[in-house]
Amino acid sequence: MTGDQVRAARRLLGWSADTLGPRCRMPAAAVLAFEQTGKMSKPQGGSSTIKRLALLKATLEAAGVMFIYEETPGVMLRRPEE
Repeated sequence: MTGDQVRAARRLLGWSADTLGPRCRMPAAAVLAFEQTGKMSKPQGGSSTIKRLALLKATLEAAGVMFIYEETPGVMLRRPEE
């Protein structure tokens, strides 16, 4: 998962970093930093970086985002179940 994918996913959902951050239990500043650098800041006394990335991805996927890993990574929204 790249920072660009997270930024694009937020835009698809219409979410700000202030909306996404609390949903995945991290500060909005950490979300924005990941989007800019592609690296997750080390949490202070919290969960591991890998767990934070997994929670960030899981939060976006639960909201309907699909991550695409092809030549150019991207995101798209799942179509609603009929």
